[in-house]
Amino acid sequence: MCGRFKPKKTWSELHDILNLLGMEVPQGDLFAEARLEIRPTNQYPIIRAGKDGTYETAMCRWSLVPYWFKKPLSEFKLTTFNAKIEEAAEKATFKSAFARRHCLISVDSFWEWWGAHPSGAKGKKQRWEISRADNHQMVFAGIWDRAETADGPIESFTLMTRAAGDDLDAYHTREPVTLVPDEYTAWLNCQPVTSIHPAEDQWPSAVKGTFRFAPADDIPDPPKRLKNKSEDQQPPML
Repeated sequence: MCGRFKPKKTWSELHDILNLLGMEVPQGDLFAEARLEIRPTNQYPIIRAGKDGTYETAMCRWSLVPYWFKKPLSEFKLTTFNAKIEEAAEKATFKSAFARRHCLISVDSFWEWWGAHPSGAKGKKQRWEISRADNHQMVFAGIWDRAETADGPIESFTLMTRAAGDDLDAYHTREPVTLVPDEYTAWLNCQPVTSIHPAEDQWPSAVKGTFRFAPADDIPDPPKRLKNKSEDQQPPML
């Protein structure tokens, strides 16, 4: 789930996060090169813990490449743009990052596909844009890693997901783990937070009214890639 999301369009709310974390605002616009939508393998800015107890922003690839992967990136075939919060601590692909390298991903909205498309086209589903009901940004919990691949070093991240709550379960069985401001530093410091810490074997999820849903077909799919073509030595988008 959550295979595409909309990037931030303004700096104002990102400034709020950076100020809350005591960070200096980077020069330039981190989102200047962002596309209309972000897909797996695209580059996107994250916020993560840096050295000496500070925090920093970094441009990373969406779809995590674990530290132990040494081959050419074109040979990486795992689907890693999402990671289940319940399983990440035990999965070989995610467990090192989950234990040591957390991050925040600030987005405007994300998309899910559900229900018949209005065009009636066979096999095509309606796309729904999902945003917060109060119109504020979403801050997803993520983890990141650094791999020394045969193509060179790469830093990448994945989004954490949990069981869908009352707002989303009709559209998908999973939802992104979204954090509130009081949880940012705890998550970045790899400490338990209310949004993701298990309670009585239940993973908390969004309550009714958390999200707003709107049909969205305004962004066309990109043209199909030609065979034997590559982009920055990256595998085809998922």
